[in-house]
Amino acid sequence: KNAAAIIQESGADALKLEGGDGVFESIRALTLGGIPVVSHLGLTPQSVGVLGGYKVQGKDEQSAKKLIEDSIKCEQAGAMMLVLECVPAELTAKIKEEVSIPVIGIGAGSKADGQVLVYHDVVGHGVDRTPK
Repeated sequence: KNAAAIIQESGADALKLEGGDGVFESIRALTLGGIPVVSHLGLTPQSVGVLGGYKVQGKDEQSAKKLIEDSIKCEQAGAMMLVLECVPAELTAKIKEEVSIPVIGIGAGSKADGQVLVYHDVVGHGVDRTPK
């Protein structure tokens, strides 16, 4: 109900949901309700405190495998697109091979279907960390 209102009132084309576990059911419900969903995995800004700060995600074998599995599950749940943030380029390429939906990278290498460049990172405005 709230998601439909957000789409209608904002004129947005889709909703972006961050995370894997616990979000798949929401992706499915929204999609079945006619609301397009973009999944966001890797570094998820709304959970940055839980992830231990702004750190590359999926660097070890176990976490890389989890990101691949979550990407597939997001697509199976109905996500129309996947955003990968702050993951190794090789992992982005692997995930892109495993899913058929577009993969958009934010600091995730050049193998994604598209790139997001965050203005504040590009010009170094308002941050006291160096973006990768």
